[in-house]
Formats: sequence, C-alpha cells, structure tokens
Amino acid sequence: MTHRTQLSQEDEALRRARLDGVTLLTDIANRLRGERPTHPMLRSTREALALTHASRRYGNGSARARDAERQFLALAPPVKGSITRGEYALRLDLEASTAANPQPCPGCDGPHRHACAIHA
Repeated sequence: MTHRTQLSQEDEALRRARLDGVTLLTDIANRLRGERPTHPMLRSTREALALTHASRRYGNGSARARDAERQFLALAPPVKGSITRGEYALRLDLEASTAANPQPCPGCDGPHRHACAIHA
C-alpha cells in the first residue's frame, strides 16, 4: 500500500512541476510582450528569464524553482533564426495553451510534444 501512496505523491509532484512550467510560459510571454517586444530574442534571454522568473516565483535555490525552470525549458520552443521578443511571446502563448490542454497527436495518437516517428 505504501508503494501506491508514493507513486501518487510522485505523480502529484510531476503535475505540479508541469503546471509551474506552464505558469512560467505565461509569465515570460507577458514580460517579453511588455518590454522591448520589437527587439531580437536571444537564446541567452530565454535561459536567463527562465531562471529569474522561477527563482522569484518559487524561491531562489528551491527544488520547486529548479523543477519549474526545467519544465519551462522543456516546454518552450528553442530560439531559432531572427525572431523578436514579441513574436517569441506568441510562441510561448501557443505552448502554454497546448501544454495546459494537451491533445493527442493526429498522426499517431500519442501525447503532444512526444518523439514519434512522425514528429522526430
């Protein structure tokens, strides 16, 4: 019986980390939209904002902040090519919406953002 309770706690931790990652997607999208939206988006900006927002929201150095940052970086698309901060904010909005309401993959019925042969 203890094993089932432990799995439930692990599942809850994963669910919370995913929701925290989605929260960071929204927070950071709002920040990018509100501050210099026409300026270029950089990979380093993506990583710095993930760390800063996770630390401020969930506590500097906390396990929850670390997990939320990891979830954000897993959910947020990479910064590729020439894109503005405002355009990247739109991509974050899309990812937040998709992550909050996952739909099956139409090509293989797997979950969103998985590594099937169609999406690899």
